[in-house]
Amino acid sequence: MAKTDVVVIGGGPAGYVAARRLGQLGVETILVEKEHLGGTCLNLGCIPTKTLYAATLPLGKTELYRRMGLDFSVRVDLPRLRAFLSQVVENLRSGVARLLAASKVEILRGEGRVLKPGEVEVISDSKTERIEAKAIVLAMGSAPVELSFLPFDGERVWSSDHALALPQIPERMAVVGGGVVGLELATVFRRLGAKITVVEMMDGLLPGLGLSRRGEAFLRQSLERQGIEIRLKTRAAGLTKGGLLVDGEKREEIEAEVILVAVGRRPLSQGLADLGLKLEKGFVVTDESFRAGPGIYAIGDLRGGALLAHKASHEGLLLAETLAAELRGETPATEKPKAIPWTVFTDPPVA
Repeated sequence: MAKTDVVVIGGGPAGYVAARRLGQLGVETILVEKEHLGGTCLNLGCIPTKTLYAATLPLGKTELYRRMGLDFSVRVDLPRLRAFLSQVVENLRSGVARLLAASKVEILRGEGRVLKPGEVEVISDSKTERIEAKAIVLAMGSAPVELSFLPFDGERVWSSDHALALPQIPERMAVVGGGVVGLELATVFRRLGAKITVVEMMDGLLPGLGLSRRGEAFLRQSLERQGIEIRLKTRAAGLTKGGLLVDGEKREEIEAEVILVAVGRRPLSQGLADLGLKLEKGFVVTDESFRAGPGIYAIGDLRGGALLAHKASHEGLLLAETLAAELRGETPATEKPKAIPWTVFTDPPVA
């Protein structure tokens, strides 16, 4: 059985930042990742959405340019747009790998599973191996929430993962959820030419983010001027042959070829309760030092709070400093976040 100081399970913003900093501090570290380095943010979240936002920015200004006397047309070459997006993501993945290598972090490809405190099993296509570690860091992240009456199929019902693969530009798209992910993707697909209807069960957009009524109203009016229809106090009720069944002022059908479900994310915490870890709504409960159990720590989306990449990476840095101090026999410092900024890439952006 291999031995190391720390095993980090998950190569997203929380996990790879923690692993890199541990390596820089001289802590022998193994990072386990079953898919791509960079996690959701790099592969299926922040980077692809912001790249698409930037790439489609001119499309959102064509009407303004026409009013100014600049009349021209733009054709969307979807295969080339996909290729550009893939290249951006691949370049950044390679960058993460180089950073980890420079910090002497060993990367194991496979699915990591905690057998007990101090022992991890890594299962890959070719082999299964076990690692003994002084500390285990859980950073498996989160995944899109799936609705039982709108199961993802990648064809008519999309998650954000499906949307960012750009399989097509539908003529009409219904977006279930008026939160960050729903509005950012609604903005991008509207620019690409889709007719968008956003369905939100609450009485305002971006619920839970503390946006003022005035700010929310300004954002809603801006989106509507761009041709995005907003349905507030409306619940998705099911899939129909022609689109989405909703319950609002009345039960009706919204015509749509594609339904994008963006109603939040769930932690990838399956099986962790069996280790004796405490979970609340699926999120791992930790103390201020990110400790979830004896020798086991959790960071990033897995422990809840704001599901933001910059919060996750900051937690990775803090935990690395904590673990390095503990392994040296020192008392680690603790830090409580005072404020966590957020930005939504709509048009205009909101922060």
